[in-house]
Amino acid sequence: MKKSIYCSIVVCLALAFLAVPLATSALAGEPALKMVGNGTIKSALLVDGSKIPLSGRTSIYLEATEKELAEGILSIKGLNLAFFQVPQAALTYDKIADDRTGALGFALDPGKVPNTCVTI
Repeated sequence: MKKSIYCSIVVCLALAFLAVPLATSALAGEPALKMVGNGTIKSALLVDGSKIPLSGRTSIYLEATEKELAEGILSIKGLNLAFFQVPQAALTYDKIADDRTGALGFALDPGKVPNTCVTI
């Protein structure tokens, strides 16, 4: 019983500390939500009808003001994809005999893509 009361107090204090910066940032015109996500990703590269499995990492940075959150809109401020150990012969469309591999990556530059957002 005492443990659950202690946990409740800790949760309430944590929420109180989080609420103050969110309210302050919303008043200052700053985004009310800033979120970063990272994870693994699997995909495939199709070359001459052959499917080459790829795996790598992705990261995303999202922001939203209180108004955007109410409308279900999140702005994408950064998006990166990186695949590792990609067969270079498949990328160059060259019949290389060896098994050289490398990285293949993509990044979204929000400064060059205005109004990049998703609706939730």
